[in-house]
Amino acid sequence: LWLNSTTGDTFVCTTATSGANIWTNVGKGTSDVEPFAATGGTKTTSGNYTIHTFTSSGTFAITGSKSMDYIVIAGAGGGGKAQATHGSGTGASGGGGAGGYTAVNGSTMSGSHTVTIGAGGATQSTNNTQGNNGVASSLGSLTSTVAGGASAVGEDSTTSLNRGTNGGAGITSTINGSSVCRAGGGAGGAPYGHGGGGHTCGGNAYDQAGSANTGGGGGGSSTGGSTGGAGGSGVVIIRYLT
Repeated sequence: LWLNSTTGDTFVCTTATSGANIWTNVGKGTSDVEPFAATGGTKTTSGNYTIHTFTSSGTFAITGSKSMDYIVIAGAGGGGKAQATHGSGTGASGGGGAGGYTAVNGSTMSGSHTVTIGAGGATQSTNNTQGNNGVASSLGSLTSTVAGGASAVGEDSTTSLNRGTNGGAGITSTINGSSVCRAGGGAGGAPYGHGGGGHTCGGNAYDQAGSANTGGGGGGSSTGGSTGGAGGSGVVIIRYLT
């Protein structure tokens, strides 16, 4: 028996299993005490943490409650498509914006939550056209929508800058046990005949797609290039102390 002398709740241990006791409330209260459990996504461990990684939509189901950290990243925008003109020094298209990045630490969670993973914006095949938008990701009622680079704005192009431009930098996180940069803006396309700018943390270089499940923006197409790169899809990662 377990009696809470403040609330009057009285519990009886109805399942006695080491580390997983179930206490049924037979007093004035209605809340039972059950062992904590969580399912959903790909479940891994790192040090003292258990991690659930969602790379596709699903359900995060919790028995009991626990303090958790999580990030929710939306699908990124695809890069724009440049004009068809071939010529040194002519313009090129902008890179796709990063997927929105939301990080929460120390939030107590319980119950069942729908997880939605947003797709990245598709490649753009129409000349002289901006890239396609990505799709929002969500964890329950928390939604992360499309945004520019998660920690910095991208580099402006000028008439004297005859190379691809850098997208806005993303954010580096160790929530899954490894240091990973996500949600960077895609690089701007390089004018025809010139080298491309290096892509920044979490985005992608010109003419290239953003990496899946990073929220990294697709690179813009170079003048006369085929298409703008597709945006990277989003991701939801949750961790808690084991």
